[in-house]
Amino acid sequence: MKKLASAFVITIVILIMFFACNHPIDNKLPAGTGTLAEVLVIMPQKEWKGQVGFVVKDMLQQDIVGVNASEPLFIPRYIEPQQFDKIYLTFRKILRVNVADTVKKNRILYFQDVYAHPQMFIDVYAQNDSLAIQLLQQKADHIIQSFRETEILRLQEVFKQYANQRIKKQMSEQFGFYLTMQESYYIAKTAKDFAWYRFEPKDYSIGILVYTREFKDSSQLLPENILAYRNQITKAYIPGQLEGSYMSTEEQFPPEVDTVPFYNTRAIEIRHLWKTINDYMGGPFLSYTFHDVVNNRIITLEGYAFYPNHDKRELMFHIEAVLRSYTPVQTKK
Repeated sequence: MKKLASAFVITIVILIMFFACNHPIDNKLPAGTGTLAEVLVIMPQKEWKGQVGFVVKDMLQQDIVGVNASEPLFIPRYIEPQQFDKIYLTFRKILRVNVADTVKKNRILYFQDVYAHPQMFIDVYAQNDSLAIQLLQQKADHIIQSFRETEILRLQEVFKQYANQRIKKQMSEQFGFYLTMQESYYIAKTAKDFAWYRFEPKDYSIGILVYTREFKDSSQLLPENILAYRNQITKAYIPGQLEGSYMSTEEQFPPEVDTVPFYNTRAIEIRHLWKTINDYMGGPFLSYTFHDVVNNRIITLEGYAFYPNHDKRELMFHIEAVLRSYTPVQTKK
């Protein structure tokens, strides 16, 4: 996905503040509905069947980055404007495209928690199809990121309700920060400056890795050096099922790398594939690496998934929600 400008975050905050001031949010709003992948799309049938609809579908159905098979990020669920009634009001992610020559200003507005919580309601206003297409193409990354953030927030709220307090305590004591994970996670392994947490339902596997090291210079934050250090860690601590096998990083394809806002700093985000040396296991992983200035260390938070021959969308959203729940609890001495 293209890099998101920090101006987007400011814009979203301003719009949410504006909406909150003018539309008081009821704390008893119903829970948002729809699946993680669904986006409710509202527009006249003429636009949906034309170029405007094509652009919306192309934007929402773009491939998920960092997985080893083609899989759409979101799936549009289309209705006409006259169908938008109470059945659909609580959809968690809504995109409404308003095209009319009476529109006074071509713009996109982002509203949070209008009819449900969490909810992101995006209104596109354009005087004609060409201007609607121009707006959608210019702001595609912003639209996608707002929908992503809504799902991350939902997952984090669920995880918080059923948080594993033992892991929270252990992480806080070992690292001076914690990630919020479900009760079903367990501590698989700990070592100096390292911990491995696992979630093992019947059909798939998710692992969370946390590792730190002393900050020496900024070259440690170069993607190639992050991955080289990752390989050292996974070889030492993440064995495969067969004797002599261990986790490593796929080298046949380049990683997807971005610099993103993370907590109160910026992190190197890597979306890529892992493999197993001397075995055939593999799948996607996501990591955030950043400089903890207060404690003079590099922190890497990583999550990987194993679910062969199945879609990974839900698992990767799950991992991102866990990693981005990073919360410092004290200054580590």
